[in-house]
Amino acid sequence: MREDIQVNMVFTSVIEEETGEEFDLITGFTTSFNGRDPESAQIIASRVAEAFLAEDRRTRVDKASAASSFLHEQIQVKRDEIAEIEAKIADFKEQHSGSLPDLLVLNMTALDRTTQELEQVQREIRTLEQDRFFREAQLQQIQSTVGAGAQLAEIEQEYRRAVALYGPEHPDVLRLKRQIASMTNDPAAGGSELAQLEAQLATLKERYSDQHPDVVSLRHRIEALKQSGAGDAPTDPVYLQLRAQINAINSNVAGLRQREQELRDRLADLQGKIAQTPQVERQYQDLQRQLQTATLAFDNLRERLSQAQQIESFESGERGARLQMVRAAQAPDEPTGPPRIAIAILGLFVATTLAGGVTLFAEVSDDTIRGSKDVLTVMHAHAIAAIPVVQNSVYRSERRRHMLVVSLSALLLGVIIVLIVGAVTA
Repeated sequence: MREDIQVNMVFTSVIEEETGEEFDLITGFTTSFNGRDPESAQIIASRVAEAFLAEDRRTRVDKASAASSFLHEQIQVKRDEIAEIEAKIADFKEQHSGSLPDLLVLNMTALDRTTQELEQVQREIRTLEQDRFFREAQLQQIQSTVGAGAQLAEIEQEYRRAVALYGPEHPDVLRLKRQIASMTNDPAAGGSELAQLEAQLATLKERYSDQHPDVVSLRHRIEALKQSGAGDAPTDPVYLQLRAQINAINSNVAGLRQREQELRDRLADLQGKIAQTPQVERQYQDLQRQLQTATLAFDNLRERLSQAQQIESFESGERGARLQMVRAAQAPDEPTGPPRIAIAILGLFVATTLAGGVTLFAEVSDDTIRGSKDVLTVMHAHAIAAIPVVQNSVYRSERRRHMLVVSLSALLLGVIIVLIVGAVTA
């Protein structure tokens, strides 16, 4: 059956516009089947055409399905990539929460506000320190009229408060310590016994808890000294008022200095964040570009997937077919072969030629003497006379039988030649 199926290309001559040359363009193909039964030939030719159309449809659907499947895989890959980049951006924002480019204006504004607040605090500290200097001058005038013991007790009380508030290394503490040393005429002593013990207690509290044995021992000694009257303070109202004002100023200055340090720390932090912003912005923009590129690729893949799905739906129908059946197979009204007239003519020609050749061969190979010429050729002498053939009934009967045998032989030979040529041509 494969040998009897024929597929022939259909060519159409077209002329190229640019060169003007004519060439053949394949515009289709035909399928046919050679068989003995016309109906079977029509059915097989139709099946062959349907097989071509079905294979074309299957190829188109498989190609579209493969494209859709590939795009599904690529979309999942891009979705995972986008999730990974978004996680990196979230981690980056968390690590550089204060140095992001979006916060640069806010950080600059906070820096200006912090600088102004720091300058305001510094002005307030200078104002309070000037006020304290003025009140300390007034206090020194009053102290000239107060006994040395009361003055020393007051200074020691201020020293203890300063140690508890600022620590033993603060400039005000050192100043009071030198003042106490000058009043007691003992520069190395650093103050009275009560002041020294309270200074030691403040130092120990920085290192140990309240239940430490050394802390408890110092507390007992300080209480004993206070009960003995070593810490009595002066009772002059003006003196006490000035001292209270100075203490209030000291408290305010301490609070402002603490606020000043906080503002300085905040200022340094803001300056560091602003200084890091260009580098952070570069890395942040790089991550944003990666996310944008991945997002554009993801959107492109989704668009291509939608197109591939539409193509797949289109290709599965008849409208997307690349091959169309122009004409259905029909049963032939007459056989297409073999060409009987041509075979008959050819057989007649061959039979005639063969008969002539056989006759010539028989004539050449026959050694019968049939006339005076044959006598001359054989005997090299002329015949004296010729006896004519007597055409009687016997002669005529043999003549007819001979002609009949020759005719039948020629006819049989012609039929055999026609059959041979027809079989070869079919």
